[in-house]
Amino acid sequence: MNALDIKIRKEAIKSSVVLGLILLSLNIFLFYLITSISKSPMMVLVIGPQLLSIVLPLFIAILLSINIRKKVGGYWTFKQAATGIFILFLIAYLVKIIGNDLVFDKFIEPHSVEKIQAADIDAKIIILQQKHSSEKEITQAIGDLKKYFATQQNVSVWSIIQGDVMFILFLFLFALAMASFLRNAKYVPASAEQ
Repeated sequence: MNALDIKIRKEAIKSSVVLGLILLSLNIFLFYLITSISKSPMMVLVIGPQLLSIVLPLFIAILLSINIRKKVGGYWTFKQAATGIFILFLIAYLVKIIGNDLVFDKFIEPHSVEKIQAADIDAKIIILQQKHSSEKEITQAIGDLKKYFATQQNVSVWSIIQGDVMFILFLFLFALAMASFLRNAKYVPASAEQ
């Protein structure tokens, strides 16, 4: 491993901690947005989760990846880019999981799942009332939503591990895709390679 590879990994680790803390902060803000701040059903069900958990983190990850490339001299091969970006994603994911699942959900908001479910149910009721649905339709929809929540709570340890492995595989594939766009290897003439 050469000095550039080591530098890429060090910069990726630093940036990944920053990204992980940003993701954790966005996740906590999204929780409070859904459960306390927002009374708009569209914000609770669609806009908030999509914007704060997909679009904004993706934009920040791209900026951090470009920043890593700049800090290591502006040039890196596809392999170096993929390695650096994957490290960025993996450690950020671990920081978010540890901060959210092990700290926030256990100590700060131990009833976070129930609060989010209650906010989802309230938002669903408001949407159905705005559509002038009957009480029977509302009751049926809420019953279906509660059944869905019940199936989500009965998750085995194996399925959690399987889900994490699948997500890490997705992160790797996404890192490869980003590396193909962000690679910027310095041109080396064929005569100089000998």
